[in-house]
Amino acid sequence: EVGDDEVMVRRLVADDLDWVLDLAGRTAEQRQSFAPRFWRRAPDAHRVHARYLSSLIADPTVAAMRTEHMFAFGMHRSGLVLVDDAAAGRAEQWAIEGAALFRRLVGQSTVRFVCPVPEPERAALAVELGLSCAETWWHRDLNERPAEFHNDESLPVRGAQGHLVAAPAVYAPGGSVLLVTQFHDRRALTEIEPQAAERGAAVSVVAQAPNERDREELLLTIGYRRTCDFYEGTLNAGHQPRVSSRGRCPDH
Repeated sequence: EVGDDEVMVRRLVADDLDWVLDLAGRTAEQRQSFAPRFWRRAPDAHRVHARYLSSLIADPTVAAMRTEHMFAFGMHRSGLVLVDDAAAGRAEQWAIEGAALFRRLVGQSTVRFVCPVPEPERAALAVELGLSCAETWWHRDLNERPAEFHNDESLPVRGAQGHLVAAPAVYAPGGSVLLVTQFHDRRALTEIEPQAAERGAAVSVVAQAPNERDREELLLTIGYRRTCDFYEGTLNAGHQPRVSSRGRCPDH
């Protein structure tokens, strides 16, 4: 165990799995109420998540850490540490124990921290630690229609780039997910969506870079909802709170 300003941090062990699953399950329920289809839990989500998180705890290459009230997993991906699976018993504990947890979890590595919009305390911690907004995901439900699911398929539409991907196994949105990585205008976006729906896509996700602020009004007009922010960078030395909101993903 290592202490940081009275917050004790240690590696997760197999005996922690039930506690981790309880926190993760409660967090997932809150997310689902925010985006009922995008974050709809699969019927066997608990079993699937248990198997996955158990494998992460057992993997020595994964940073799997906990405090008294929080846990987080850090996985090395393309030169950075991805932190996605994480939860706290109460929202305010992100501010109390989060910095110490991240210090052990990522050290001075570059981190990519997934911050769902219904969990603003995660984004607040990211800004405090000196991370900057790298990307925002918006989503919109597509018309559900009986169709064979197509995954790992690109959609050729003039002025847009999209790819059909499978939702993570713990989720069941009712089909595949259209991930739109580029579009030039409203016409291109509204053209690619029905093509994706015909191939079984239940949800459309648009990725927005921080310098693409002109997209926001269009996405809101069409009916998209800001869903998830991604923060990247290295932690501030000493984790001194940032005094400005520079680098924060915009609120809507």
